[in-house]
Amino acid sequence: MHEQPDFPIEVEGNAESQAAAPSPNAIADAFARIGARVLEREIGGPATWVSETEQPVTVNLGVKALVGMAGSFRGSVTYAMDRETARSIYARMSGDKSAAFDELAHSAIGELANMISGRGTIALERLGYSCDITPPVLIIGEGVRINTVANRHEYAHIDCVAGRITIDAGIDT
Repeated sequence: MHEQPDFPIEVEGNAESQAAAPSPNAIADAFARIGARVLEREIGGPATWVSETEQPVTVNLGVKALVGMAGSFRGSVTYAMDRETARSIYARMSGDKSAAFDELAHSAIGELANMISGRGTIALERLGYSCDITPPVLIIGEGVRINTVANRHEYAHIDCVAGRITIDAGIDT
């Protein structure tokens, strides 16, 4: 069982104890909403999230963290960002403003994806979805395209002081 988050989870503007009908982007939105809060706490500064209706272009983003999901549905959630955003996130997490995008930074981005995904599954459980997550896989390199067997995709992004993170929740229902 996942640990309970130390902040309230809002579902469609309602308090966590109230039921709400999921939005068409409920899964991506849950990860983006939680991700914005995790980023605010981990790197400081404001973070906002926006639901997307069209597939964003992520092939040119050089850092992707992919987390698998299984349970009520199968799929994955991918957090995509450019290298400078990833480096800046790590620099803020570590307190080293001159930090390079190295193995420690890779580990920090993977851990961030794990934290967001773990807390996101708690929000999904409140929406009626039960799922477990896999450890994150980090994919480094521009031009990398990730194809999944998902028959539905939901998109969102988070804007924070370090840059933009694009979320692709691929769901096989």
